[in-house]
Amino acid sequence: MLLLLAAFLRIHQLAEIPPGLTHDEADHLLDAWGVVQGVRPIYFTVGYGREPLFDYSTAVLGSFLGPTYLAGRLTAVFYSLILIAGSYAWSRRLFGSQVALLTVAGLAVSFWAMMIGRHSLRTITQPALFVLVLLLWQMAITSRTAARRYGLALAAGILLGLTFYTYFPARVVWLLLPAALLLFSGRDRARWRLTGSLTAVTLMTALLVAAPLFLYLIQNRGVEARLTELSYPLAAVRQGDWRPLWENSRDSLALLTIRGDSQWRYNIPERPFVERPLVPFFYLGLLLCVTGLSGHSTAARLLLLLWLLLGWLPALITGPELSSTRLSALQPVLFIFPAIGIVWLGRFVAGVRNGRTPGRYRLLVALAGLLFGITAVISYRDYFLLWGRHPEVRVQYESSLVAALRHLEQAQLRPAAISTTTPEQFHSPAVAQAVLGREVNDIRWFDGRRALLLPAGGGYLFFSQFAALSSDLQLYLPATAPRQEIDLPPDDLDRPLLVITADGRWAESWLTAMAQAIVSPADQELPLSFDGAVTFLGYDLAGTTVAPGQMVKLVTLWRVQRPVANSAIFVQLIGSDGRPWIQEDRLDVPGRYWQAGDHFLQLHQFALPLDTPPGDYPLYLGLYEQESGVRLPVVVDGTAAADFIEIGRLAVSR
Repeated sequence: MLLLLAAFLRIHQLAEIPPGLTHDEADHLLDAWGVVQGVRPIYFTVGYGREPLFDYSTAVLGSFLGPTYLAGRLTAVFYSLILIAGSYAWSRRLFGSQVALLTVAGLAVSFWAMMIGRHSLRTITQPALFVLVLLLWQMAITSRTAARRYGLALAAGILLGLTFYTYFPARVVWLLLPAALLLFSGRDRARWRLTGSLTAVTLMTALLVAAPLFLYLIQNRGVEARLTELSYPLAAVRQGDWRPLWENSRDSLALLTIRGDSQWRYNIPERPFVERPLVPFFYLGLLLCVTGLSGHSTAARLLLLLWLLLGWLPALITGPELSSTRLSALQPVLFIFPAIGIVWLGRFVAGVRNGRTPGRYRLLVALAGLLFGITAVISYRDYFLLWGRHPEVRVQYESSLVAALRHLEQAQLRPAAISTTTPEQFHSPAVAQAVLGREVNDIRWFDGRRALLLPAGGGYLFFSQFAALSSDLQLYLPATAPRQEIDLPPDDLDRPLLVITADGRWAESWLTAMAQAIVSPADQELPLSFDGAVTFLGYDLAGTTVAPGQMVKLVTLWRVQRPVANSAIFVQLIGSDGRPWIQEDRLDVPGRYWQAGDHFLQLHQFALPLDTPPGDYPLYLGLYEQESGVRLPVVVDGTAAADFIEIGRLAVSR
């Protein structure tokens, strides 16, 4: 029954809540779809580096469902249910069936567990597999036949090795296994020999399974960029600065029961991980385990406390922000503590003695059921009615982008160009593929705050509030172009969401309006081609005389011939010594998505330093590939003439 309740809470409205998609979820889907198509990496480098098991699991469903974000969310549901079933089996062996049932009840209805079990993120895989590791290891050391013992130890080792392919807390939590060896062997030499040999089999098997990943990470140390960022407090300690680690540890002490994750992405800000009705019982269970009054074995209690510490360790290092995912290793153990407290209190109040259960104990069991029922109602309200509908959550999950994508798909608006604050490959374009469930080659991407794109022959342009067209670029947009506002909830923070139609007629007038404002650079014949990829058509400089401290604004016009991935435009103000006095490098129409015949405007702006000497400064412009740093040559009459052009001069006054 509890497993069915958990399944309902995780599948209910799965396509609608979360109310959109984060680029992290979309990137997981892209990697999983790559697996379906034959890509077999041992480590994914997208998203600051990711372990691969979740994406390979998603690929299994993706091979049937196609490239849809539901494949990833259903994979998370699957692992979440494994976690619940495994937690019951493991806790039942060590703490009894009553504690196990209440533990599962907590996992089933917890807001935090529900949240992690519905997101297309790899975090759920680590606790789901690790609780099975401890279960199999516990079964191995208590089995009566050698074949069964070593078979279970081998299976535990395989799963333990796989946990290193799940999420980075696995690199710490595995220490529970040698700790369990110490705790459950005691001083019995015969037991030490048996348990030690089984644990050695498990650990050696895990090492063999995880070895390919470890070797890859050793040979490619730079791929774990996020882990490097998060370990900054430890790096500071090595330099003798304990302050970041102390502040993070101090701020994280309240996460479990007082003040949780402060971000809307995975939590109602500051909502603790333990449900508030269960908090008193959590502390009671914790006290009983520390003092030994719970009635359970010393080994089981100490293992529980050590798991709590190791699972909590990531937040103690990195701090409370976005800790909902980093603390996922705690899920199998966190709800055991309130379960222990409830069972102990119930038996104490009811006067249970020698296994006999008086009638009033049944009443207490019913009250415990009511407690978890109330918790389920609160979690449902908080998740589906509050969190899932909150305007800030819709921002985090890019619901306005999702609305634009679904509108252009239903209305068959082609070609389309979408203004977004994140037009790069693994952000908005990834979300588009996940939402539309197909390869997306008919959508252009740009950031309207600094660029304006017109598809070849005209098209449909989408602008939301957060990626609205810059006022410096609006004068190039025909004011009479047809506009339509797409429906969004009235409290949406990204309103209005506009579609501007620029058909062939409007496109022609648009280019004419731009041509009237754009001028040719001095001593240059236009157009000028950069390596046959993009053609420079002219520029508009807002004033040719400026004073130090003032803003220089330059708009350049381009026509596309072919894409150039990871490219950027540089604009340099050259000093009297021939060196750049100031430079801005940017491109808000990613070259990866350029399509032949498209036109775009790029806004460059920079403030002159206050110490800029008066004089006449030339402005240089060029393009380069960001990874290699190689500039695209300017082609004149089929020959590469230079790798930059001088587009004009800027007079700096006193």
